[in-house]
Amino acid sequence: MRKFDMFEINEAKKLILDHFVYYEVQTEKIKVEDSLGRILMDDIFSNENVPMFRRSTVDGYAVRWQDTEGVSEEQPFVAKFMGESLMGSSLDHVLDHGECVYVPTGGMVPDGADAVVMVEYSQVEDDKVKLWQELESMSNVVSIGEDVKIGEHVLGKNHKIRPQDIGALKVVGVSEINVIKRPRIAIISTGDELVGEKKELSLGEVRDINTYTITALAKQYGCEISYKGVVKDDYDAIKETIKKAYEISDIVLVSGGSSMGEKDVTADIFNELGNPGVFVHGVRLKPGKPTILAKIDGKPCFGLPGHPVSAMIVFEIFVKFFLEKIMKMDMGIKNTLYGYTTANMSSAAGRDTYQMVDVNFGENGIEISPVPGKSGMITLLSNAKGYTVIPYKKGFVKKGEKVKVTLF
Repeated sequence: MRKFDMFEINEAKKLILDHFVYYEVQTEKIKVEDSLGRILMDDIFSNENVPMFRRSTVDGYAVRWQDTEGVSEEQPFVAKFMGESLMGSSLDHVLDHGECVYVPTGGMVPDGADAVVMVEYSQVEDDKVKLWQELESMSNVVSIGEDVKIGEHVLGKNHKIRPQDIGALKVVGVSEINVIKRPRIAIISTGDELVGEKKELSLGEVRDINTYTITALAKQYGCEISYKGVVKDDYDAIKETIKKAYEISDIVLVSGGSSMGEKDVTADIFNELGNPGVFVHGVRLKPGKPTILAKIDGKPCFGLPGHPVSAMIVFEIFVKFFLEKIMKMDMGIKNTLYGYTTANMSSAAGRDTYQMVDVNFGENGIEISPVPGKSGMITLLSNAKGYTVIPYKKGFVKKGEKVKVTLF
């Protein structure tokens, strides 16, 4: 049996960067209202002032602020009422001392006025209005360009669009933006034993898990599924499936067939299909030792272990890394926390170990407990709230030791 050439995780990541340093990210122009979750490919600058006129932040009366100096409810300022500033329209009158104009929230503050008395501090008497809120210059008024100025940077390149960003783009008059095309990922699961959820199991068969979990992960990270399916352990069938998937995809993922047994043919097929082929086969990682990283004529191909936990961890470590560093996609910040272990935990010999853990709040703080199970058991993941990494050079985490946990 062949042996793995074991790479450190960071060594493998560096090789990804080296092999795809000239990778060209595809872009497309879409409507701003359709851009939620997409990655912006240009810096956006405003061509407009926001607001383009002075706006009131309250319902009230526009005045000259000096007229309110020293006022109180017992000694109000009595202003001459000059009309209303209606929403969506302007008022030609230039306000003078001793006058006021009613302005609704968001309405235009007339020229001459530089403050707005809240309606709660007013009383209307015929053509007069008593006002008793003492103000400073620009109280309850948003200045021209106070929100966004002409030429101001609104959003940056490689930014992931959020709901509030759509509002920011719309308010400065942007209708379309250039974004990264969603990466098209092919997900191929291999194995004679794999069957779908509708088939009754025969002895020796197991239901396909990886196609569904990896598809969900890929969608979670903003990818588009170009192909997904299960292939039996037949060299020619796997090769033909990978070849067809490669032609319609940006990334190809194959789960199963990455180890060193007789039916583990993924690496050989990658090497046969194009150059340079496999550049990593074996990583100092548990679970996930038989990881394959390959490049076929410019496109990335990943060989994931067949066990569900291993496949998901390898996706999190390497596929996500490619999406973030090479395709410039914003993966967001993983939620992490620190807590104290409730039991001893150790790494596998010579491999960084991703230990699944449960997280609970105990009397003395956050408690981190190892979740028992093997990499072939999906409940190892479904019962865990996250994982902690035990470096193989450290080897051991003692009960009561403080550790960092990355939450799912």
